[in-house]
Order: sequence, then C-alpha cells, then structure tokens
Amino acid sequence: MAEETLAQVTNLLEEAAAVHESIRSVILCTTEGVVVAAITKDQRTEPNLLATVSAALLWASQSALQHVGGSRPSYLIHDTHVEIIATILQAHYQLVIVISKSAIAGFDFELHLPTFESIATRIEILIGSSVIIRHEELLSKIIAAVPEIREAMLVTYDGLPLSSVGFKNDVEVAGLAGSIFANGLTYSSHTSSLLIKSDRLNLLIVKVDDNRLLVTICRGNQADILAAEVEKVLNENII
Repeated sequence: MAEETLAQVTNLLEEAAAVHESIRSVILCTTEGVVVAAITKDQRTEPNLLATVSAALLWASQSALQHVGGSRPSYLIHDTHVEIIATILQAHYQLVIVISKSAIAGFDFELHLPTFESIATRIEILIGSSVIIRHEELLSKIIAAVPEIREAMLVTYDGLPLSSVGFKNDVEVAGLAGSIFANGLTYSSHTSSLLIKSDRLNLLIVKVDDNRLLVTICRGNQADILAAEVEKVLNENII
C-alpha cells in the first residue's frame, strides 16, 4: 500500500479511536485475517491474533446465516467479561474495535454504529481505489513485456477477481484458481506456481504474495517460454 494511502487509513483509524475514551484499540484487517494497520492504547492487545479470530468469526457467521436466513452479516459483537469487540464488515476489509467495559460508562455502541460504518466504508473505498490501480498497472506491465499474452488476471486466494484482461469467464476461472491454492490442492504449502499443460495452451497460476494469484493463458508453440517470461516479469514488478 502506498505511504500516502496508509497515512490516510491511519487517520481514519484514529478518528474511530477518538469516538469514546472506552475504545482501547482499532484494527483494520483483510477478510483473510491480515493486519493492514492498527491503533492501540493497550500494550496487551495483539492485532494479529484479533485479525485471525475476526477472519474465522466472519467465515463461521457467514456460514451460519446462510443456513438459517440466507443473509450476510454486517457487523459482529463479541462480548467478554472485560471488553466488547465489535467488528464492522466490508467487502474486503474488517474494522475491529476493542471497547473496555471498565470505562464504558455513557457509551452506547448502537448510537455510534453509523459513525463506525461510515469510517469502514471510507477505508474500503480509499484502499480499493488505490489497489485497483496497482493491479491494473501490474497486468499492463506483464502484457506490455510479453505481448503474446492476451489473457491475464489477478485474483485473491479465496477466488475473487481483482483485475482482468481478456477473460470472458473471469469469475469462474478466478474461483477455480483460488480453490487450488486456498484449499491446499498443491503438493506443498510452499508452492510458488502451477503450470497446467495441454496440447493447445498452458494455464499458469503464480503466487504473487500471501493474498494474490496471477492467472495467465499461454498459447502457441512457445507456451513454455511465454510462461517463463511471465514469471520473470512478475518477479521484477511485484507491487
């Protein structure tokens, strides 16, 4: 993430933390449980642990609601004897707010919920606009360097297309590519790429980082060479 964007995100987290003195920590993480930024007044708070638990709770709550009501959660409230942990859900990010019960006098979470939801939405839009540009830049560099490539796509580990060129069925291909890595279908957790060969084309799936995959189709008699060139360009231009 660009430093300017990260600074704006941090300012929004500070805005959320300033809503009430009982708020001890505000953590922004991805839906996969990766911490993006955090503001905390309590040294005992572990942002990485909260992000991991938040991701697990999101998965479990989505599964539960689909079975009982067919809807999607918008926020979660986790109540303990010492604190309340509220998680505001967005499409790709989660805003985790830790509220101390010892200083909660006069604080009505429901009253301030629209403020937290507004901050979470603004962060989602802010990061989304920045990330989309970066995804498109990476695909553009690959296609410019290897002009024989006509179909390329960046997808999340859970199979959501981030940016796509040339694919007519990008949602289906993204889902299949994501399932291969996310569901552990590779021989090793350290797999960096998978090349699926046929007599007409090669389907190349490369791990970009801990959150993204690159999917490209390499056609023609030089498909193996094209796949190698794509991986070389990717390694030189990961952003």
